[in-house]
Amino acid sequence: MLPKFQYHPDPIGSGAFKQEGTRTCYCCGKETGIWYDGPFLLSDDPDNEDFELPDDCVLCPQCIADGSAAEKSHIYFNDDPRYRILGDRVTDSEKLAEWKYRTPNFYTWNTDFWFTHCGDFCAYISNVGWDEIVQMGIEQQVQETYQEERFGAFDDLQHCMGKNCSIEGHLFRCLHCGKYFLSVDYD
Repeated sequence: MLPKFQYHPDPIGSGAFKQEGTRTCYCCGKETGIWYDGPFLLSDDPDNEDFELPDDCVLCPQCIADGSAAEKSHIYFNDDPRYRILGDRVTDSEKLAEWKYRTPNFYTWNTDFWFTHCGDFCAYISNVGWDEIVQMGIEQQVQETYQEERFGAFDDLQHCMGKNCSIEGHLFRCLHCGKYFLSVDYD
């Protein structure tokens, strides 16, 4: 059973986890049929200078959720919030630790931004194209929170943004008020 990730509620649907055969988790040593296939960063702690993860490192969902993957492997999943966060500043140290060390990330071509709202990190939904936004019926909601100065003209999205295309969106939802936020990534 997949543990709950409050800031990334569907990591299989978003592609952060793969389900292809079984592998052995680097952290706990157990066989797993679901493993992390997203980005992570090695800790820059000087005490870990000589530490290297194997190229075929596999991490199971449970080890990510309980924090043991980050602790044992000297990694973190989400980067410094001063550079990547769009929205409210999150000051709660437990929320920051949950996001940085126990929340699966997602792949982007450029800098992966993560939205915050209502004093908390938003939930990452998935990469999306315009068609997915229309199917969800949230065009107006996304337009209200869209940041044209950062991501380009909103009107252009309906013509050129597609899921898994050279211009794709990354959709987030506030855990408290339900507002949607969209970042746009260009290859």
